[in-house]
Amino acid sequence: MQTEKVQWEAVSSAYDRLTESERQEKPEALIPTLASIISEEAESLVSLEKITAYTERLGSTLATSSTGHAFFNGKHFDVDDVSASTL
Repeated sequence: MQTEKVQWEAVSSAYDRLTESERQEKPEALIPTLASIISEEAESLVSLEKITAYTERLGSTLATSSTGHAFFNGKHFDVDDVSASTL
């Protein structure tokens, strides 16, 4: 597939190189195919239990900030009226 703006062969080749590198570092990693991502058919590869455990480790649950959380350049912020207005 190729469009005027995106050269899908180049995208596919780059994705394959990146995923191969990831597989070498983490053989157990679950990596979706590019086709499944593009077609929006990619299944969730991470269980909700793992996501919940991760948010609890970060302290970014609704219990710790009922108005939500934001991450900018990896830094965690509780979202409140002040922080939301400065965004």
